[in-house]
Amino acid sequence: MPHPAPLTERLEHLRVLEEAAYRRVDPSWRIDLRPPVGQADLDGIQSQLNRRFSKDVIDLYRWHDGSDGGTWFVPLIHFNSAYMAKQTYDAVARFGALKVTNDSETIELIDLFPIFQHERILFSVRLARTDTPDTSPLFVIDFERGYLIQEARTLRDYIEHLIELFEGGHYEVEGRELTWTAAPYQMEPEMEPYGPRP
Repeated sequence: MPHPAPLTERLEHLRVLEEAAYRRVDPSWRIDLRPPVGQADLDGIQSQLNRRFSKDVIDLYRWHDGSDGGTWFVPLIHFNSAYMAKQTYDAVARFGALKVTNDSETIELIDLFPIFQHERILFSVRLARTDTPDTSPLFVIDFERGYLIQEARTLRDYIEHLIELFEGGHYEVEGRELTWTAAPYQMEPEMEPYGPRP
């Protein structure tokens, strides 16, 4: 079985697919991505959190530090800079714990870090209290309904879902905007998370 490509390569592939789609209507369009986060800055955030990022989250922020300049990371979804994610984390971490609707566990919000966002819906990875794990599941927090849903088994699984949407042509161009013709994420409480079962 071939070794999977590094997450950063898959993120770059996603960027290329999205920019190619947008350039059908605007040849100069590009995702405005911030420079990578330095390792010292990541270490500082982890120290403030008293938690550890998984290796895939470190890879994400060492690739780029969020989207900027008013462009989506992908349509509807912002990629929060590490600083903005920390600000959002500080605002919501005190709200206790939520039961995962499609799993049996309950997770404290202090252990979830919001890397992506669609309006008030947060896409959060799980923080570790001791060692640095290789991967983190991706959870969606819907505060209006009080739902915590495991969206993907790993961050990479969610990126693969977005790649599949672009490669499958599940979008359309309206004026100068790209809109999805298939959902970029699900909000069903009992959904099967993206990614293969372990």
